[in-house]
Amino acid sequence: GKRVLVDASFCDEKMRQTFLEATTNLGVPAVFLLCQADQETARARLQERRNDVSDADWSIYQRIAESWQKPSLLTEQRLCEIPTDSSREESLARAIHVLRTLQRNDELPVR
Repeated sequence: GKRVLVDASFCDEKMRQTFLEATTNLGVPAVFLLCQADQETARARLQERRNDVSDADWSIYQRIAESWQKPSLLTEQRLCEIPTDSSREESLARAIHVLRTLQRNDELPVR
């Protein structure tokens, strides 16, 4: 009965579809937040990381970018893009807005 946040790259479309099938079968609303930043922003942020739980580095970023599969029509219907080139506060505010909108009416805001 509580919200769950699944933190994953979901770079494989089959994995995204399997996840959506499970949420549909459970009657749980789901949304993918596609957080995107340009390569240089991503590289700079990865270089700034210190002593956190993630093992992500530039090589992992590159591997995921190379294997990223374009979302299918089914996935796109449950996907909202979050531009993350700006401040963390702006990105977080946008993500929270999406989640609150979903909570109220099970509809995603326009991308």
